[in-house]
Order: sequence, then structure tokens, then C-alpha cells
Amino acid sequence: MHSRQSFLKGAIQGAELGVHSGSRVVEGVHAAVQDSVRRRVPVSVPGPGVTGAVYGAIRSLTTLLAVAGTRGLDWAGGDADPDSRELQPWQLHCASAFNAAWGDFFHAQNHHWALPMGFACGERPASFTAGVPSWLSASPSPHLVVFVHGLGMNELAWQNPEGASLPERLSQDFDCQVLYLRYNTGRAIHDNGADLAQRLEQLINEYPVPVESMTLVGHSMGGLVGLSAGHQGLDAGHGWTQRLRGQVCLGAPHQGAKLETMGNWLTHFLNYSSYSAPLALIGQWRSAGIKDLRHGSLRADDWDERDRDDVAHFHPHPVDPVPGAHYLFVGTTLAGIRGGTLEKTVGDGLVTPWSALNPRLHAPAEDRIRCKRLDGIGHMGLLDHPAVADELVRWYGQQRRRDAVSAQGSR
Repeated sequence: MHSRQSFLKGAIQGAELGVHSGSRVVEGVHAAVQDSVRRRVPVSVPGPGVTGAVYGAIRSLTTLLAVAGTRGLDWAGGDADPDSRELQPWQLHCASAFNAAWGDFFHAQNHHWALPMGFACGERPASFTAGVPSWLSASPSPHLVVFVHGLGMNELAWQNPEGASLPERLSQDFDCQVLYLRYNTGRAIHDNGADLAQRLEQLINEYPVPVESMTLVGHSMGGLVGLSAGHQGLDAGHGWTQRLRGQVCLGAPHQGAKLETMGNWLTHFLNYSSYSAPLALIGQWRSAGIKDLRHGSLRADDWDERDRDDVAHFHPHPVDPVPGAHYLFVGTTLAGIRGGTLEKTVGDGLVTPWSALNPRLHAPAEDRIRCKRLDGIGHMGLLDHPAVADELVRWYGQQRRRDAVSAQGSR
């Protein structure tokens, strides 16, 4: 999705999908009521063939209207002014939210709202590329810092209208090149991790200057995607893992997110009644990315012989830490919450400190891992809170000093 026209086409496709899905839910409830009435009251009611034909006709008409609308946009061709066709921030936010809910379906169907993975400048939605960014200077910094957003978000989430953002703090205090990742958060975390590993390998191979160090900073799901990328990059023998010096996870649900667990149980209970079972379809249609958050899954083999909608709890496979890389894990709680049941269930509003500070790393080197707990900060506050920025700057500074000492020792 790169223009207003593609956004409008996606909106038409989304409206068609909404009518089709909604009609199937209503048709299911209607059928359950009809069946109940047919068993209890000796009156004639329309058969399932009649009602099925009506709902089918509604879906067919919707498809015809969607095709006509899409072709109409192609025929109109958009405005003459290129700036008027440029994707706007609110349109990117809208598409990002829908990608979170149904992004895996969008990707499979080549939907116009399916967001591709690539790098963005963080200011204009149109400044986006799947390869090496064209807006870099001829001689950018050899020290890369890639920021990875969380579920339902995009690169604009890192902006801070009230002060310096986390990326800006790093750029001001250190010689580094900041890049922002944009991706479809509805896809499975391991799929996004595999794509990120490939993008980073392409980036270091085509970067204008030799890359000396790379750091990944992920918020929420973004932290899990970064860990999955490191695991898959190691398995593939990628060169970027040798340049990876650090990974940061801000409020990442390593041990799972309780909100997704509760949503899965609600979907499970809705199936117990023939009246509510059609409503369970809405929950079952949620994306693979959201379902991965239930356990903090990082690997494809976590779901071997398992149903993503199963309510049974299991422990996903851990991943190996990248050799030579240091890790920072940050967990927070809302104001006034410390200890007790609220901390274990509410945490920062979405993720508990226990989940955020206990990564699924296999045999981690304790001297390379720092876990920091901060109180009084909500989940979204991790994106721009001064205390988080101070911790990130302090940790990144230590990382750069270690690299400088190592470089001097190797001479």
C-alpha cells in the first residue's frame, strides 16, 4: 500500500470482506434460531435453502459492487497532483490496525491493505522501501539502529510530539544511523522474523559503507520479531548476525499476553451454544500474529501438530542468543501497581513485568543480559517515556564503549 488509491481499493475490499464475514455470522445465528423454533413450535418456517439463497445473494451483490468500485478507481486514475495521491498518516494507521486483526489473511489474498516489510524514514508514510533506503546520505554512519514497532502500529508510533523520541535521543547522543521497520503485524511472528532476517542481510550487503555494528530495538511484538530474526539469521548463516551488538525488548510478552489468553478462552466458551457458536468465528478469524502473542511463540515448530485455537497451555521453544550480542529487557507496571494480583494480571496494561523480563532464550549468558523494571509507565508509554529513553541511552552507550575497547585491543 503506497498511495491513496491503493488505500481506497483496500477499503472496498475490506467492506466486501466485512459484509461476507458478517453475513456468515448472522446466517449462522439465524440458522440456530430456525432450528430451535422448528423443534419446539409446530409452525412452518423457511427452510435453510431459502435463507441460504438470500444470504448468498447478498454476498454476490456485494462482490459485484466491490468489483465495480475497484474498476471505477482504475478508470478515474487519481488526481494529477502526485502529492494528493500520497498515503496519509491516518490511512497508514487505519491499515496497520486492520493488519493486526487480519493481516495473515490480507497477505495470503494479496489484499491492497497488506503491508509489505521494509524500511521507512519515520516522518512521511510515502518514504518507504523494501531495500536500502534512498534517503540515506552518501556516507551514513556504520552503526545501525533499527526500530521495530509493535502490534497494529507502524513507524510513526516512535514519534513524540512533546519532546525528543527514543530514536532522536540516540541520534543526538551517538553517531548512529536510525532506521524504522514497517511490517504486517498480523502475520505469524516467525514469518516476520524470517523476512526481517532476509531484509537485514540485504541491508548490510547493499549499505553504502561497511556496517560495523547493528542494534535492534523492538516494542512489544517488535521485540519478539527481533528475537525470532536473530534465531533464524543464525540458522541461515547470515552475516548481519556477526555485526549484531545488541537487542532491546520494551514490554515484549516473552511469556505470553494474558489479554490474548482471555480472548481465546472467550472464543472457546462461545462454541458451547449453538446460538453463540457463529460469534466464535469472529474470534477464530483473528490473525496468526495475535495468536502467537498468547504464548510468546518465536519459532515455526512451536505449532507443529498444534491448533492455534487450542486453549491448552504449552511452553514454546526457546531461541539461542546471538553470540556477542547484549540484551536489554524492559518491563513496566501502571502507576500504583506493585506486587499482588494486579501486577500479575494487569502489569503495564497489556504485558506483566514477569512476562516482559523473562525471555525465552536458550542457555543465556547472564553477563550479556540486563533486565530493567520501571514502574508507573503504561505499555504505550514505553515508546516515549523519558525514563525509558535514559535507560536505552545508558545501555547503548555501554555497548558502544565495549566495541571501542574491543577494537583497540584487536589492533
